[in-house]
Amino acid sequence: MSFTVADVLLDVRELIQDTKAPYRYSDDFVIRKINRTLSRMVVLRPDLFTTVANITCVSGGLQSAPADSVRLMDVMSNASGSAVKEVSQDVQDMMIPAWEALTPGPAVNWMRYPRDPNRFYVSPSAVPGAVLSISYAKAPAVLISSDTVVLQDAYMPTVIDGTVWLMESIDAESVESGRAKMFQDSFKDQLTAGLSARRLTDSGAAALPKDEVIQ
Repeated sequence: MSFTVADVLLDVRELIQDTKAPYRYSDDFVIRKINRTLSRMVVLRPDLFTTVANITCVSGGLQSAPADSVRLMDVMSNASGSAVKEVSQDVQDMMIPAWEALTPGPAVNWMRYPRDPNRFYVSPSAVPGAVLSISYAKAPAVLISSDTVVLQDAYMPTVIDGTVWLMESIDAESVESGRAKMFQDSFKDQLTAGLSARRLTDSGAAALPKDEVIQ
């Protein structure tokens, strides 16, 4: 299942009471706010926009995610299919102080670059042209009415609430009445709830009866 920009547009118009032509806000204007909502979502929940890709390394230890990356999520494997393990740079510096001087070869470890979420180190340093399989949060493309939103159906209400929040914020009276804030809170709460659910669904104890879950 999937939903389109047009589906979101229809619900947003109903909520902002702008369903009769001539519309107060044009379709293009509302769709621009839908795109802005998706841009906010990828910052707050990059995991919802994760994609997997192969990248070609440059020479050296410092590498970069693709240009459309918002945040690197994981470096999974090298060209031979061997797993690449994430380690702390502090630990790497302590255990192998001269790791950057190691003979270049297939990546064994990778480390986050603290000042840029889209750059990372590999150890040993990469040979030019080496391939790595990575996952990263991909910036959403600018969508038009007929496009499909690349999210699970469960997040359609989140996109709607986020868009209504932006639309209602245009009107000062709506802001003062708390209507804009109501949709803003709903938008943020739905994204937060998705993170909270991971404690139940993304753990080894997730399938255990409640009274058997190890605390």
